[in-house]
Amino acid sequence: MAGAQEPLVTYDRRPVPTARRTSTARRRWEKLEQRYRLARAHATLEARGEYDDARHGAAVAETLTRAEHLERLALGEYLSGVQAASEVGDALAPERPGPRSLPPWA
Repeated sequence: MAGAQEPLVTYDRRPVPTARRTSTARRRWEKLEQRYRLARAHATLEARGEYDDARHGAAVAETLTRAEHLERLALGEYLSGVQAASEVGDALAPERPGPRSLPPWA
């Protein structure tokens, strides 16, 4: 079926993080984030009247679609959850003790 969209995935049914899935998600998020920032910078410069074709190039930055905006947000949330889980795992690992804090009276 041409033009059919993939069904949305709810938070409870999100995929379990794996190394391959995480690296693919990071690459996709970086690509979307770069396009988002370029389009935003382009729009900001034009709104201020500071955009110069000779200096900034004549190409128009491609804006994200609504689905891509949602994908960028979901990927960011997914990656932040992976990062948080990794930090918790590092803190609880017995073979690698974390930095020791001094007691308040020291």
